Amino acid sequence: MDAPLNEKLLKYSLLSRLLVFTLQVVFNILIPDHNADVFNPPYDQSKDNPLDTCVHYILGGFMRWDGVYFLHVAEHGYIYENSLAFFPLFSWCVRILANSLCLPMQFVMQYRTVLIVSGFIFNFYIFLKTTNVLYRLSKSILKSESLAYKAALLFCFNPASIFMSAFYSEILFAYLTFYSMLKFEERKRNHYMMLSSLSCLSRSNGLLTAGFELHKRCQNIVIHLLYSKKDFISKISLILTEILKVMIYLILILLPFLIYQFYISDLFCNQSGKWKIPEFLIQYGRHRSYNLVNETNFDWCKNRIPFAYSHVQNTHWNVGFLRYYEFRQIPNFILALPVSVLSVSSVIYYYRHNRMRCLTLGLIPEKDIKESEKNGFMNKRMLPYIAYLLFITVFGWFFIHIQVLTRMVFSSSPVVYWYAAIVISTDHHAKHIKTSYKKHSKYFKICDISDLCIFDVRNSYTQSKMIVLYFLGYFVIGIFMFSNFLPWT
Repeated sequence: MDAPLNEKLLKYSLLSRLLVFTLQVVFNILIPDHNADVFNPPYDQSKDNPLDTCVHYILGGFMRWDGVYFLHVAEHGYIYENSLAFFPLFSWCVRILANSLCLPMQFVMQYRTVLIVSGFIFNFYIFLKTTNVLYRLSKSILKSESLAYKAALLFCFNPASIFMSAFYSEILFAYLTFYSMLKFEERKRNHYMMLSSLSCLSRSNGLLTAGFELHKRCQNIVIHLLYSKKDFISKISLILTEILKVMIYLILILLPFLIYQFYISDLFCNQSGKWKIPEFLIQYGRHRSYNLVNETNFDWCKNRIPFAYSHVQNTHWNVGFLRYYEFRQIPNFILALPVSVLSVSSVIYYYRHNRMRCLTLGLIPEKDIKESEKNGFMNKRMLPYIAYLLFITVFGWFFIHIQVLTRMVFSSSPVVYWYAAIVISTDHHAKHIKTSYKKHSKYFKICDISDLCIFDVRNSYTQSKMIVLYFLGYFVIGIFMFSNFLPWT
């Protein structure tokens, strides 16, 4: 390849985000928005000037569904109980950007508009960084520059792409999660711990990244028990040290999450937030029967440990075991079927190549590992990533709104990109890429057709076709549905 891979990935990242932006504008202009009758508080449109109107015109398609909540939290903070399900880090980052680098915009636009622009810029930049981080992580685990590159390229056009440009926390969470995994592989534990802690402030499933450190410490305990030649007292001492270390790591990773819960408890239960809430938001909340801070006695505040998150998820979002199993939700289960199949296929593929490792949970050291077994899905270091993917997939089936599983998996697990990259890297497909490159490369100046031909399904195997069509189909359909407030959440 002529250009360095990092530069090429930057080019494709830019291309994919510009494509998302363009399609969002086109779909939002051509098709009227669906009246979804969801959370969408009003604002003072009488103060809008032509610049405000222009921003809403070209970025309005990104302000849908949960994006409205994040924008509301960034602008007004937590004033409705149902908004507590949306963790603060993304909104804080957008607010900081709006009040610093984007501060001059506040002289010519409403603050709400500046926040929208800041959110778009922030997610655009973080997406570029995430692509690079995923490439580095993939190269570290797969031991293949080619597969790592293809995995990162697939990430640029993944099925959850719209959520990674919209006013959502998905791309920030993906960045923090993938980066924490990279630092774990590089054995930089302090960086890993810090990034994992921040991911807990972005989404609740950031807590799962603590599992990597937990698995590593369990490995050390098994080694001390089975292979250490030290006396019994020394073994016990070493084991207790490992347990103490993992407890400290877990507490430090969970600390920001716990501080946020304490802050919410103080804000809503002790009513410490006495800021002036705009009257139109108070009236909107009363009209929608929302519980407002400073106006309601909240049931969860009466608990011994006032924990808002689980209460809000159960009460406002109907999240719980099998609660989503209703006939009217069958379309959403169908929507999540491809990501379920892809996730399960990834897990099965790994199990078939690493059966004994899976049965022992990867806790027993393996001797005389062949060089070929250190690469790709034969790499023993991939087991925690497989367990992570399996957990969020099964948890998604039984506990959450099933349609959320797509963005949850693609913003959390690098394994789906690795598996997809392996599937489309068959010899038959590679041969077609080479032929197609010679035939068409002269017509492409911006990008190398040899790279984009991984999305050419004409001569590829059925499994490759299904994966490519899934990625590209959801990429486009997702933008179309989301930007017009159609059910794509």
